[in-house]
Amino acid sequence: MAEKELEDEYFSRCQRGVHQVGSRILQDTLKNFVTCNDLDTKVKSYNWDPKTKITKEENALISNAAKDGYGKFDITLCYKLLRNLCMKILAITPSNGWGKDPQNIQTAWGDDVERIRSLRNTIAHHDSQSLTKGEYKTIWDELKDIANRLQSRGINSGRDYADDLKQLEDKREWKAIDSISGMYQI
Repeated sequence: MAEKELEDEYFSRCQRGVHQVGSRILQDTLKNFVTCNDLDTKVKSYNWDPKTKITKEENALISNAAKDGYGKFDITLCYKLLRNLCMKILAITPSNGWGKDPQNIQTAWGDDVERIRSLRNTIAHHDSQSLTKGEYKTIWDELKDIANRLQSRGINSGRDYADDLKQLEDKREWKAIDSISGMYQI
């Protein structure tokens, strides 16, 4: 397999990991602070910063959360709610503030929320749909670290984030591709 195809697979794997597992982590974190039944009321009663916009689509998801849960909430909506509604009220903020990447040694709750936002943005705004092996390893390892830290804090709703990532990593087609690059010996 050509190196370009391998780099495309790295990107695809990271994209799935960030969007699937990162979203689940933030959904469960949100659920830890606000029950699905209380979300709509809390959002409507919160004094929102005028720069923060809740779109019609987001408002529909919020209004239906009591019935549908948080499963359809994407990273952007979860981040917005955590940053503005939950974290400000509970004074759980990232070490360097909102919208700024934390340092590796900073592992507070808000730091990991920021890391997921940053990983999402890295993938969403990447200049190509491929990653080098080094870029892949950096993103994947950071995602695993976040999953393990938040899981150890009890944020998982019965899910095993590390196992979810392992399942994505162990996909048969990726193992075959990785064996070519020497990552796995099959």
